[in-house]
Amino acid sequence: MSTTLKQDVTLTGRLPSKAAARALPRDLRGIRLHDVPSAGLNGTTVGVLEDPRRGHLVACVRVEGGSFAMAPAREQEQRLNRWGSLVATIAQSSSIIRRVGFVSRSIPSDSNRQLDYFESSGDLDAGADVRGSYLELLQRYERTADQREVLVWIACDRPGGKALDDRLAQLAGEVSRLCGLLGRAQIHVTQVLDRIDLALAIRAAYDPWGRADRLAYARGIREDAPERIGDLLEIAPADVDPRWQELRADRGLHRTAWVKQWPRTEVGALFLMPLVVNPNVVRTVAWVAQLEDPSASLNDINSQAIDARSDQMALGRMQQRPTITRQQKWAGVFARERELGAGHARILHNAYVTTSVFGDDVRALDQAWERTRQNAAASQLQLQVLARRQAQAITLTMPLGRGIR
Repeated sequence: MSTTLKQDVTLTGRLPSKAAARALPRDLRGIRLHDVPSAGLNGTTVGVLEDPRRGHLVACVRVEGGSFAMAPAREQEQRLNRWGSLVATIAQSSSIIRRVGFVSRSIPSDSNRQLDYFESSGDLDAGADVRGSYLELLQRYERTADQREVLVWIACDRPGGKALDDRLAQLAGEVSRLCGLLGRAQIHVTQVLDRIDLALAIRAAYDPWGRADRLAYARGIREDAPERIGDLLEIAPADVDPRWQELRADRGLHRTAWVKQWPRTEVGALFLMPLVVNPNVVRTVAWVAQLEDPSASLNDINSQAIDARSDQMALGRMQQRPTITRQQKWAGVFARERELGAGHARILHNAYVTTSVFGDDVRALDQAWERTRQNAAASQLQLQVLARRQAQAITLTMPLGRGIR
């Protein structure tokens, strides 16, 4: 495997090249993208992102979930349970996977192509009213129409030395297993991302408006100059301007927030729909979970349960009534003990939301952000803008395996 991998990387060139890597924004410095053949996927090439500074290897697939919102309530709950079972299966002690997450982003309509076509092929004899009406229609379409892109990624620890090639092969095998698990959860895998697709997915976070042009450009590089891909394919813009509560990059202005508070009451299967699906805002929602070893978690919670029972007995002997806070703490410990004993995985998770607007108008971003905040409130979520850290924060809504310290 090691020989095959080294030959593959040599033939297609390093991505990014050493010169291009020096031009990356500070928060992406050091990353490298590999192509790893996978026997379990009939030879499909798996793209793996290596992040030495954070010790991660990440692989990613593009998925479609079907008509979830239109399904009966019982089927929605069943699909959510299957997703929970998928995460629990990935968290098994025998697996190398330590993190899992998804990125759901809206891709703005590419009306520039339609405008270009109109300018080159439009009827010059048409009246000003007709031409103005058509242009107004295109502008309205650009503001309201979008597509959804959902990426599911898995990450493992990055070993040092010669063990790296073996771990890359293991992660490619885990992608094959992930595809099978997603299929059983009725989530259709439309594409296993190779390293070029991974680079494009990262760049789309900075500039979702140029996605179609970059896809066409990358297609040309694959065909005409694969040996120069490391220099020609841009993973991130060179011009990144972080501000107090926003980040300007390429043609867009972005604001990223952390989900500070989750619902405190019972919610239904569609509680996130107002935040995830909104055709009037260019928005990315990302979720990341860190999976803990079930056996280690069970040992830890057993120790906490023993301490809680000892406290109960001690207070009982002294005939003292425990406070409500202490009772709730004990109840939480015993509930987690039962869950882990039943085989459920213990996870730490976070979520992040990036709101984007075209251009450099802070007022337009404020309006879009207010809509995002209202949608989050409808989902019973509270958001907190990551002030002073916007350059780092936007990377948390990319398939990079980040988001939990």
